[in-house]
Amino acid sequence: MSDASQPPETKRKPRYNGLHPGGRPPIHPSAYDDAAINIMFDQMVAGVGLTEACQDPRCPAYHEVYRRIHRDPEFAKRVLDARETQQQAMVDQTYVIANSATPENWQVARLRMQAIWWGAARLSPKMFGDKSQLNLVVTDALSDRLTAALKRQRELAASGVVEIEGVAEPVEALPAPDDKD
Repeated sequence: MSDASQPPETKRKPRYNGLHPGGRPPIHPSAYDDAAINIMFDQMVAGVGLTEACQDPRCPAYHEVYRRIHRDPEFAKRVLDARETQQQAMVDQTYVIANSATPENWQVARLRMQAIWWGAARLSPKMFGDKSQLNLVVTDALSDRLTAALKRQRELAASGVVEIEGVAEPVEALPAPDDKD
C-alpha cells in the first residue's frame, strides 16, 4: 500500500528529536579538513571545550578528533596549545561571573568559578595548579660544597668575627637516582 493512499494521520512522520529536523543528524566534516579544524580551534581559544565545539555542524565529530589526536602527534600538540589558551579564556570568564554575582546567586557563581578553576588546574597544572612542589636532588659534589660552607659558617660564628643567627644543620647527600626505573 502506498503512502498516497493512506489517510494523512497514519502517514509516517519524520522523526524530530529537537536538534535535527527530519531526525537525521548533520554530516560533520572530516577531522582532516583544515577549515573545520580551524573553526574548532577558534571556538576552543574562545573558551569552549572540545566536545562542545564539535557539536557545531561545521566542526568534525569529537570522536574523530580524538582518533586523530591519538594517531597524529603533531595534531595532538596543536590541540594542547589550543587547550592552554582555552584555559586562560575560561579563567578570564571567572571575572565576568564574579562581577555578575548577586546576593541571590553568589553560590551558583562560586560553584561555576570553582568548576572552571578545577578544570583549568587539571588541563594546565603548571599554570593553574594549586600546589607547587620543589624537588631538590643533592649530589655528592653539591653535598661537599654545602658541607664546606657549613663548616666555614660555624668557624666564623665560633670566632666571633661574624654574628650569625641560628646555625644550619648538616646536609647528607642522597644516593643518585637510578635511571633504570
